Amino acid sequence: MSINYQALYGEVVNDPANIGYSGKSDEEIANLLNLKNRTKINDVRVTDRMLIGTYDDPVAAETFLQKLEAAAKVNPLVARVVSWISPSEGGIDAGHPNTIAMLDVLVSSGVFTTDEATKFKNLAQTTVSRADELGFPPVLSGYITKARLQNG
Repeated sequence: MSINYQALYGEVVNDPANIGYSGKSDEEIANLLNLKNRTKINDVRVTDRMLIGTYDDPVAAETFLQKLEAAAKVNPLVARVVSWISPSEGGIDAGHPNTIAMLDVLVSSGVFTTDEATKFKNLAQTTVSRADELGFPPVLSGYITKARLQNG
């Protein structure tokens, strides 16, 4: 993967994500760009089988599914979502904003605890660096030096 020095320069000079590059050495900036401290939401299709297989505690996964099925008996939207959770239907997207909003409603109505909903939402999250977000390979301090020389 090659690096776009103009884009790297723009990132360092403009700091659009407020990382705090100003006044830092090229090595410090490279470290900030490579630090895996940002959350990325992914399209992760969760099925009942996958849920039980990925939870640390399969009993907690089963409890989550049972609560979801109970909520489906009184909420038509939840019933539709439950119908999609089977492997034959391809699962539900744990990172989709509507899924997240539905979980939040189910927490506020007492169906799930905050921890239960968060655990499900976390299935769609990965921790990435700012360089990852920008599509850069791991950034070396020399890349920043070169970006400054080419564009500054």
